[in-house]
Amino acid sequence: MIEKIENASATELRQWWIKIPKSIYQSESLSRDNPDHQRLVYDEIAYAIIEKDKEYVSFLMGFAASNDPNKRCAALFFLSCSEDCPIEIQEHVLSASRSKNTYLRGTALQCFLHLKYYPLTKEELANITDEWLAAWAMSYRCAAFPQEKIALLTSSLKSKNPYIRSFACDIIGDQFIEHMKPLLKPLLKDRDPSVASAAGYNYHEVLE
Repeated sequence: MIEKIENASATELRQWWIKIPKSIYQSESLSRDNPDHQRLVYDEIAYAIIEKDKEYVSFLMGFAASNDPNKRCAALFFLSCSEDCPIEIQEHVLSASRSKNTYLRGTALQCFLHLKYYPLTKEELANITDEWLAAWAMSYRCAAFPQEKIALLTSSLKSKNPYIRSFACDIIGDQFIEHMKPLLKPLLKDRDPSVASAAGYNYHEVLE
């Protein structure tokens, strides 16, 4: 965690969530103009708020429909992971899943998995062109339509999309689907390093 955030009080965290000070970016050599860096900082603050603020649910719920996609994503993601997650979050996640913002849609799919809530149809998950988002859609389908999971994972391991191949390796390992281990072997030498790493970890470490 970013040290400055880790040492902050609940009051400071709330203030920084509203407006992140330049010093946080500077302390970690991050750029406030870089979307990935912005997301990282919001994620770190949201995580810290849950750890330190007793009223974190009502606070973060106030941003579940924020116009700032980074704040909205962080609020939805960490609330959906929380044991105290309110049922009302489902409506906000569903709304986010139908956004035009790719990051927001991907975060919504992750939230559905955390919540074990699967309202989307196969048609709503079709024709996704973004590779990262398509991989999360595949993960959602594996959970929402378990009767199709093995066939979907088998085809996903052969996908042209490296995110889908990598995600499929992790699902097989995470769910300890031992009989699919041999299908990971060809990916140990995948042309994409992230896929080869995912295949190697799950083949050698998880499904040993």
